[in-house]
Amino acid sequence: MRGIYIGMIAAGVGLGACSSGDGPPTGNAQTGTIAGQVIDADSGNSGVSGVSVQLAGPAGTQTVTTGAGGGFSVANAATGAWTATLQLPASYRLAANETGTRSSTVTASQTTTLAMFLMARPKGSVTGTATEGSTGIAGGTVEATRPGFTAHDATPTAAGYTIADLSAGPWSLAYTPPETHDLVSGESGTRTVTIAESATTTANAFELEAAPEVVVIRLNGTTFEGGTITIAPGTTVRWINESGGPHTVTPENTSQTGVWQDQTMSTQGQVFEHTFTAANQTYRYRCVPHSTSFTSGMVGVITVTS
Repeated sequence: MRGIYIGMIAAGVGLGACSSGDGPPTGNAQTGTIAGQVIDADSGNSGVSGVSVQLAGPAGTQTVTTGAGGGFSVANAATGAWTATLQLPASYRLAANETGTRSSTVTASQTTTLAMFLMARPKGSVTGTATEGSTGIAGGTVEATRPGFTAHDATPTAAGYTIADLSAGPWSLAYTPPETHDLVSGESGTRTVTIAESATTTANAFELEAAPEVVVIRLNGTTFEGGTITIAPGTTVRWINESGGPHTVTPENTSQTGVWQDQTMSTQGQVFEHTFTAANQTYRYRCVPHSTSFTSGMVGVITVTS
């Protein structure tokens, strides 16, 4: 028998691996975890679910799908070098300077976290005008907003406005006209547009009308600054309390044609407006706490021409 045994060894016949019981088994049985996240760089860096990521490691290749929050992970990943490749959805593009791949090494019993994958939306733009009749109006602001996205704005010129670099999808436009103009009756000043990739969407024009002339009178200390004026019919007078109070804007004749009602203005920054429509009128007024009559102290006169 001893001769047969020696002969088997000489012939190279294996009898199986021997183990002392205190070493690792043959092969790579040690594992770790590899994890990462896919986010939308155009939407506040929010995670994107349902995106596929291909992972290639020592044991082969597999594809995982991101869950809530855009995260993905593989437990029991073989130790060694791994490469992750983003499978870009059709509705996204790679963000600026994004390669779409990550490489790292998994260590036994450790979690290897890859740098986040950054996706971006395809972009387009919107254009439009603000008009009085057929005339373009410069000034004011158009703001484009979308929940979860950075707002964009533009100031129209007489030729119109353009807001670029908007992610594809629905956006809301809100227009604030310049002080010289108001929105016409029935004009909301808002629009909803859908931006398409690499295209310019034209929004319906915002319709304006000339604003009535506004003259400002400031209540400062014990004086109506600019309080004695001559105006044309249709002019709006705006009183602004700049010094606190108490103040009043009290007309001499409350039954006079086109007059306003007595106003108390006791808060700094408080505003009162009145539009004078009756021609050939003269209105005297005073601040009751700071005057003794309509001709002495904190007083004013508004003359409306024909």
